[in-house]
Amino acid sequence: MKRLRILMTVMLMGISFFGFSQQDGRGKNMSAEDRAKMQTTHMKTELSLDEAKANSVQEINLKYAKKQKEVFDSNVKGTERQTQMQSIRNERMAELKTVLSDEQYVKMEEMQAQMQGNAKSKTKKRGNSNK
Repeated sequence: MKRLRILMTVMLMGISFFGFSQQDGRGKNMSAEDRAKMQTTHMKTELSLDEAKANSVQEINLKYAKKQKEVFDSNVKGTERQTQMQSIRNERMAELKTVLSDEQYVKMEEMQAQMQGNAKSKTKKRGNSNK
Protein backbone atom coordinates (compact mmCIF):
# COMPACT_ATOMS: atom_id res chain seq x y z
CA MET A 1 0.00 0.00 0.00
CA LYS A 2 2.83 2.35 0.87
CA ARG A 3 4.54 1.59 -2.45
CA LEU A 4 1.35 2.35 -4.32
CA ARG A 5 1.00 5.68 -2.56
CA ILE A 6 4.63 6.59 -3.37
CA LEU A 7 4.17 5.51 -6.99
CA MET A 8 1.01 7.60 -7.33
CA THR A 9 2.75 10.64 -5.80
CA VAL A 10 5.69 10.30 -8.19
CA MET A 11 3.33 9.92 -11.17
CA LEU A 12 1.31 12.97 -10.17
CA MET A 13 4.47 15.01 -9.74
CA GLY A 14 5.68 13.89 -13.17
CA ILE A 15 2.38 14.77 -14.82
CA SER A 16 2.31 18.14 -13.09
CA PHE A 17 5.89 18.88 -14.13
CA PHE A 18 5.19 17.88 -17.73
CA GLY A 19 2.06 20.05 -17.83
CA PHE A 20 3.83 23.10 -16.46
CA SER A 21 6.80 22.66 -18.78
CA GLN A 22 4.46 22.85 -21.76
CA GLN A 23 3.15 26.25 -20.71
CA ASP A 24 5.25 29.19 -21.78
CA GLY A 25 4.52 32.34 -19.82
CA ARG A 26 6.23 34.49 -22.43
CA GLY A 27 3.67 33.71 -25.11
CA LYS A 28 5.85 31.77 -27.52
CA ASN A 29 3.06 29.30 -28.13
CA MET A 30 0.38 31.95 -28.59
CA SER A 31 -1.61 32.12 -31.78
CA ALA A 32 -1.01 35.13 -34.02
CA GLU A 33 -4.50 36.36 -33.17
CA ASP A 34 -3.92 36.15 -29.42
CA ARG A 35 -0.52 37.83 -29.72
CA ALA A 36 -1.99 40.67 -31.80
CA LYS A 37 -4.84 41.12 -29.33
CA MET A 38 -2.42 41.24 -26.39
CA GLN A 39 -0.19 43.77 -28.18
CA THR A 40 -3.15 45.94 -29.13
CA THR A 41 -4.60 45.91 -25.62
CA HIS A 42 -1.24 46.96 -24.19
CA MET A 43 -0.78 49.68 -26.82
CA LYS A 44 -4.32 50.96 -26.35
CA THR A 45 -3.65 51.46 -22.66
CA GLU A 46 -0.10 52.79 -22.86
CA LEU A 47 -0.63 55.05 -25.89
CA SER A 48 -4.19 56.17 -25.06
CA LEU A 49 -5.55 55.00 -28.41
CA ASP A 50 -9.11 55.82 -29.39
CA GLU A 51 -11.28 53.05 -30.87
CA ALA A 52 -10.55 53.95 -34.51
CA LYS A 53 -6.79 53.89 -33.96
CA ALA A 54 -7.04 50.76 -31.83
CA ASN A 55 -8.87 48.99 -34.67
CA SER A 56 -6.22 50.05 -37.19
CA VAL A 57 -3.44 49.00 -34.82
CA GLN A 58 -5.17 45.63 -34.28
CA GLU A 59 -5.16 44.98 -38.04
CA ILE A 60 -1.47 45.91 -38.31
CA ASN A 61 -0.52 43.82 -35.28
CA LEU A 62 -2.39 40.81 -36.65
CA LYS A 63 -0.79 41.15 -40.09
CA TYR A 64 2.72 41.15 -38.64
CA ALA A 65 2.00 38.58 -35.92
CA LYS A 66 1.06 36.17 -38.69
CA LYS A 67 4.30 36.92 -40.54
CA GLN A 68 6.32 36.41 -37.37
CA LYS A 69 4.53 33.14 -36.64
CA GLU A 70 5.40 31.88 -40.12
CA VAL A 71 9.09 32.62 -39.55
CA PHE A 72 9.03 31.16 -36.05
CA ASP A 73 7.34 27.96 -37.26
CA SER A 74 9.70 27.59 -40.22
CA ASN A 75 13.01 25.75 -40.29
CA VAL A 76 14.91 29.05 -40.37
CA LYS A 77 17.28 29.31 -37.40
CA GLY A 78 19.98 31.52 -35.93
CA THR A 79 20.98 34.81 -37.46
CA GLU A 80 18.76 34.27 -40.50
CA ARG A 81 15.71 34.04 -38.22
CA GLN A 82 16.83 37.13 -36.29
CA THR A 83 17.28 39.04 -39.54
CA GLN A 84 13.84 38.07 -40.81
CA MET A 85 12.16 38.91 -37.49
CA GLN A 86 13.94 42.28 -37.33
CA SER A 87 12.77 43.05 -40.86
CA ILE A 88 9.18 42.22 -39.91
CA ARG A 89 9.45 44.42 -36.79
CA ASN A 90 10.78 47.30 -38.89
CA GLU A 91 7.94 46.95 -41.40
CA ARG A 92 5.40 46.90 -38.56
CA MET A 93 6.86 50.02 -36.96
CA ALA A 94 6.80 51.83 -40.32
CA GLU A 95 3.15 50.94 -40.78
CA LEU A 96 2.29 51.93 -37.22
CA LYS A 97 3.92 55.30 -37.84
CA THR A 98 1.23 56.05 -40.44
CA VAL A 99 -1.52 55.44 -37.85
CA LEU A 100 -0.10 56.85 -34.63
CA SER A 101 0.42 60.50 -33.80
CA ASP A 102 4.02 61.69 -33.50
CA GLU A 103 3.74 61.66 -29.71
CA GLN A 104 2.28 58.14 -29.66
CA TYR A 105 4.94 56.86 -32.04
CA VAL A 106 7.77 58.29 -29.93
CA LYS A 107 6.26 56.63 -26.85
CA MET A 108 5.96 53.38 -28.80
CA GLU A 109 9.65 53.54 -29.73
CA GLU A 110 10.54 54.15 -26.09
CA MET A 111 8.46 51.13 -25.05
CA GLN A 112 10.24 49.00 -27.67
CA ALA A 113 13.67 50.16 -26.49
CA GLN A 114 12.77 49.39 -22.89
CA MET A 115 11.54 45.91 -23.81
CA GLN A 116 14.73 45.21 -25.76
CA GLY A 117 16.80 46.39 -22.81
CA ASN A 118 14.86 44.11 -20.48
CA ALA A 119 15.35 41.17 -22.84
CA LYS A 120 19.10 41.79 -23.06
CA SER A 121 19.30 42.03 -19.28
CA LYS A 122 17.50 38.70 -18.87
CA THR A 123 19.74 37.07 -21.46
CA LYS A 124 22.84 38.39 -19.72
CA LYS A 125 21.61 37.09 -16.34
CA ARG A 126 20.85 33.70 -17.85
CA GLY A 127 24.30 33.54 -19.43
CA ASN A 128 26.01 34.32 -16.14
CA SER A 129 23.99 31.73 -14.21
CA ASN A 130 25.09 28.96 -16.57
CA LYS A 131 28.78 29.39 -15.70
